[in-house]
Amino acid sequence: MAIRERDVKNKKTHFGGRSGQAGTVYDVNIKFKSEGRSRTYAKKGFLTMEDALSHQHEMTIKLADPDYLHRTAQQAKQPLSHFLLHWLDTHVKPYLRESTYLGYRSHINAHIIPQLGDTPLCELTSTLIDEFYEELRENGISDSTVQGVRSTMSTALEYATKKEYIPRNVAKSSCVVLVRNQPELSSSDCKELAYMMESLLDAKWRLILTLAGLYGLRMNEILGLRWCHVGGDSESIQVIEQLPRTVSAKVNIIEKMAPSKSKGREIPLTKETAMLFLTEYQSNHVGRATGRLVYDNDLVICRRDGGPENPQRILEEYHNILTKLHLPKSRFHDLRRSAATNIHNLTGDFFTISQILGHSVSGTASLLGAPDAIQTSTDQYISSQGNRMREVLSTYHAAVLGDTYTL
Repeated sequence: MAIRERDVKNKKTHFGGRSGQAGTVYDVNIKFKSEGRSRTYAKKGFLTMEDALSHQHEMTIKLADPDYLHRTAQQAKQPLSHFLLHWLDTHVKPYLRESTYLGYRSHINAHIIPQLGDTPLCELTSTLIDEFYEELRENGISDSTVQGVRSTMSTALEYATKKEYIPRNVAKSSCVVLVRNQPELSSSDCKELAYMMESLLDAKWRLILTLAGLYGLRMNEILGLRWCHVGGDSESIQVIEQLPRTVSAKVNIIEKMAPSKSKGREIPLTKETAMLFLTEYQSNHVGRATGRLVYDNDLVICRRDGGPENPQRILEEYHNILTKLHLPKSRFHDLRRSAATNIHNLTGDFFTISQILGHSVSGTASLLGAPDAIQTSTDQYISSQGNRMREVLSTYHAAVLGDTYTL
């Protein structure tokens, strides 16, 4: 039984990302007996000696219990297909977004179970998994799909590791190099966003572009924003749900919204944005008075009859706007990237950007291509997060809409 120090070139942070700096991690190794045979338990990569000692103490007690060893042995011997289907139903479906569940289920049913489904969980190796990926590629499966399969395997086996069915996540050791056709990333600077805003006469589209380019909301967060989550005494918008991805163009009534990918955030409203919301609200009020608004879903951005907007139609209109204004082609999601990039260039504030966009701090740094530049926030700074968010948004919106712009 021992704890060993190990030097690494790129130590992880407490957020789970990479620090970009060398450091020391601690590996736990415990020898024990099960059914008269000597065995070894190992878990690597603890950030501190205290964490390693705590885990060593916990596992020493568990490994001395024959019932625990029997249960984990049975779990480890179950076929991969049984584990994955149970994981989908009990851990993924109740807690994650429907689109995430459907993506995992598709990869599992179409690719993983047909080839690896009968393999016991404890017999999976990194070599076996890599051979599986290579076979998929030889059968004409695109690298993008194989990457999705790899992500599914890694996430599922990470859960098995946390449940202690297996000692480590062998899917993380994949050596297969995949070449994905990534869309070209682009972002609009403050001048380009100002040009777009000034050129648009349609109030509805000014609001859409404001929410996407100045607040960093995702497409379905914008289309799923409801009036009950706008304004109020706090003068903010609550981004806690989004339009379900499975809604077809023919649907008129939204029975249930999907949860936001970011699990909810509250963003301060600015004066200009509040006026855009007021204009849209008055337009909806006229629709109700004239009987034009038939389907009352309480949506801020909706069709003339009150039904949910089709995301595909919004994308087409956005590309038409770019063409009309002679601007380079880009994805609608690039507006979110523009918000992050512009705020960072103006303030360098990773933490507040992450709060506005609903990303982790490490995820925000990775999005901006600066994973080594994360600054640690103090408790005092975090406690004043709401005021700081207003300051950051005020600085950014003034750069786009003019120096006279105020919160």
